[in-house]
Amino acid sequence: MRIATQVTPILPEAAPETAAFSQAGVAAYLYHPEGTRRDLVYVDRTGAYRNLVSEVADYRWPRLSPDGRRVAVGALVIGESRLAGAAIWVFDLATGSHTRLQDDGVNTEPVWTSDSRRVVYSSNRGAGAGVNLYWQAADGSGSSELLSRLPFEQWPTDVSRDGRLLAFYGQPEGQGYGIWTVTLDGTAKTEQVLSSTGVLRGARFSPDGRWLAYASDETADLRCTSARSRASRPSGPCPARAGSAPRGHRTARSSSSATGAA
Repeated sequence: MRIATQVTPILPEAAPETAAFSQAGVAAYLYHPEGTRRDLVYVDRTGAYRNLVSEVADYRWPRLSPDGRRVAVGALVIGESRLAGAAIWVFDLATGSHTRLQDDGVNTEPVWTSDSRRVVYSSNRGAGAGVNLYWQAADGSGSSELLSRLPFEQWPTDVSRDGRLLAFYGQPEGQGYGIWTVTLDGTAKTEQVLSSTGVLRGARFSPDGRWLAYASDETADLRCTSARSRASRPSGPCPARAGSAPRGHRTARSSSSATGAA
């Protein structure tokens, strides 16, 4: 395939996964400009829903805690038509109370530890520090701690059920995307488990911790790889339909996915 004519942007404000085109040339897309005001809503299995907080904001990346009692979510702060900051909030589903975690810099993409006691997130705090991984107690006590500092941006995706490993992805300068794990036992040992020439997303542990499901633009299906080492890494399709946000089921036999921004 080659580009025969000059590329002309037609939907610069639309994410690729939110746009669709008919055979007649009509486009439909979802537009989410920075600063969009959203309600934060909890929906149960019956379809009943309720607002978790009365204030509307540009909420992103809602993540339920493994014990189902709280939700961590990012809220963007827009100033003078640009991103001025982002904070991580934790909401208690039973009481409605909420706690703001340490908010220096832009803090995004929260992920719960398996015991529901801590929240891992990306942050660009510190002049010239880049985007690194931090974690903090979910009740807001204490201060945040640096979990991983590497010479490229890092984005957390999942914690193994035994609480030993955090999966994250990134793209070193001049290289393709990769998936790494970092130990959560205090040693902070980092290991790359997958490299790619394409764009990788997701990276979710299977319940037994042996596999990572991920999405890649190199193939139309979800992929699975060993969560332990590159040397013994088998990689192949996961038993699921194509999507961009894999989630592991409570059994280690299957995974699900959702197409679109999470």
